[in-house]
Amino acid sequence: MQIMIVFAQQNQLHQYGTIYTDCDVDTLALYGGTEEDLCAFFEQRVRPTHLMTGDNANSSFFVVLKLYFSPLGLLDSSDYQTISNVYLEKSINKSLEKMPPWSPAKKDGVAVASYVYLPLTFTDAGGWFDVSTSKMGYAVQKNQGFTPLKALLMVGVIVIIYLEMFVW
Repeated sequence: MQIMIVFAQQNQLHQYGTIYTDCDVDTLALYGGTEEDLCAFFEQRVRPTHLMTGDNANSSFFVVLKLYFSPLGLLDSSDYQTISNVYLEKSINKSLEKMPPWSPAKKDGVAVASYVYLPLTFTDAGGWFDVSTSKMGYAVQKNQGFTPLKALLMVGVIVIIYLEMFVW
């Protein structure tokens, strides 16, 4: 009888400018131009409305998009890690329908499906959004697998639940 112990693999953080991924890839998916071109893509398509900004002039919205790409570099879907305005979300979703293909992520020289985190700041500049990549340094948590601290916390939770149900 053989017993195999498998440890969780640590995900590596890959970064290109302010675009991040924690996929298991050698190179991450890249937009066809520069980060400025990517910001211009959103500036040309996302327009502020009264529903987004209300009476607040120069409103800023921090958005972290999670974009999922096929092995061909086509946008499969998107998700929002951070967003504070549903109307802005709808406008961004509409602009993503026109997203051009990216260079796909690669693992061992082969194009693979992947995702990236794209931190953006949308600032109302009087009828249009000034879009910039976030300088806040949005970080993706690395998966550290099973650690002694996690084991201790799990045991503590089990003990507390047991005490509440059967002893107290």
